[in-house]
Amino acid sequence: QEFLRCGSSCPVGCDNPSPRSCTPCRAGCYCKNGFVFNNSSDWRNSECIPHEECTKTTTSTLAPQTTSTMRTTTAPPPLPTARPQQQQAAAVVTAPVQPRTTTASAPRLNAARDPAPSARLVADQDLMMSAGLSMCPSSTSDVSGRPCNFNTDCPSDQLCCRSLVLPLAISPQRCVCPDANAAWSACGSLCPDYCGSSSTPVCSSTCNAGCACLPGFIRTRNDIKAPCVRRDQCPGVVPEPQPVFASANNDPFLSHQIAVAHLYSVSTPVRGRISFSKLSPTTLRVHGLLENLPPGPHAIVVHQFGDISMNCTKLGPMLLPRSSTSGLLGDVHGRQDGSELLRLLEWTAEDVVGRSVAVYAESTMEWSLRQRELQPFACGTIGVTKFKRK
Repeated sequence: QEFLRCGSSCPVGCDNPSPRSCTPCRAGCYCKNGFVFNNSSDWRNSECIPHEECTKTTTSTLAPQTTSTMRTTTAPPPLPTARPQQQQAAAVVTAPVQPRTTTASAPRLNAARDPAPSARLVADQDLMMSAGLSMCPSSTSDVSGRPCNFNTDCPSDQLCCRSLVLPLAISPQRCVCPDANAAWSACGSLCPDYCGSSSTPVCSSTCNAGCACLPGFIRTRNDIKAPCVRRDQCPGVVPEPQPVFASANNDPFLSHQIAVAHLYSVSTPVRGRISFSKLSPTTLRVHGLLENLPPGPHAIVVHQFGDISMNCTKLGPMLLPRSSTSGLLGDVHGRQDGSELLRLLEWTAEDVVGRSVAVYAESTMEWSLRQRELQPFACGTIGVTKFKRK
């Protein structure tokens, strides 16, 4: 279980697979994603069990009800005889929600009774693609989402998808995260762990509601929207130079340090050096060493302009390159023996050369929520380093 300040007063449970929207919310201990209350009518004293364990006790009672209580606003999936391995699966199989039924779409209700589920799913996917709808995951562990009719009924990170799991068949449409390895969390992290990070990021305790990676999974890059993968499935990063790039000898920048920024300030003792190395045509490795930083987290930001005059007041806005990774590189923590920064970015060399990078007194979260422009501790222009052309 996990404590929520504002949870549902009628949560999902084995005895309540289709809870209605209840107000007001209640503070208390709720089941984590993947678990439901065994007795939701007394949820404060009920234990949480894996949702698939409800299948064994509720399948026989729920299946006959589906013909009379099934919503007619969508084309509900048929209820094929579940195989033993499917009954024991922990993940919920989902399908995308289609628009409300009209006269023109009435044949789809008859198609839903077709005993050939594979043909029906293919037809569903074709219609979904033609309508430009987002893809739902084929399976998910995000089983605590609210009932829905459309994507607009769900939080911004979730989609409205149909469940093919028998205990949820009475109300098959629920909000789920589009990433099969993520689940909705009312108190997620603003700086989750990701592939290539030197250590687990230390972040503010402020909650960030949204889709968070399941336990054992991390983001593929420094981006809260990046896909979730198992830690042992992260793309390998080996010390430079990398043999995989040996065939690109015509690029003098490849696998070498291409740019560096020397950070300094006339008003603070903070000094530092941040280098950029090219691991692939679209991947940069950022390594920085900073001195004299006060204890605590400090945001590292790449800015649009390289003008560091007027004591770092003309850096411009944060850099937003063509990739999905912003110029906000996360926090570096002040230590007496120096502070180190290590990041992997999906940027090109052209994205960074001529820009500026700055370190701030504020943390990444504080800098992001600022109401006015803040003065950095130190800054520097990112310039091209020497290289030997072959």
